Amino acid sequence: MLSRVGTKGEKVYGNFAGSKRKRTNLIMAQRGKEWLTPMIFEGSCHATLVEAWIEKMLLPQLKEPSVIVMDNASFHTKRNIAEILARDGHIRLPLPHIAQISTLLSNPSQP
Repeated sequence: MLSRVGTKGEKVYGNFAGSKRKRTNLIMAQRGKEWLTPMIFEGSCHATLVEAWIEKMLLPQLKEPSVIVMDNASFHTKRNIAEILARDGHIRLPLPHIAQISTLLSNPSQP
């Protein structure tokens, strides 16, 4: 956290979370209408947290190889996450980027 606030126009260096409020987040999986392995945590989400959640909470719940659909958060696209899932035969499938969806909707005859 920052130890001081700079005056207007002055650069301020330090770690800043982007908000003065505490962040409470939820990470979970969903299979059909069933919620799997919900985890509430304080702070921001990052690759290390997601990797630990996958290894310690999600994988034990998946009894057969599954397709894991993840949004395009930067930490979901880390190669290590795909490798962790692949070790047990799972596949990470990213959601298409909004630009790809727009293109498909505007040109439905194009593959």
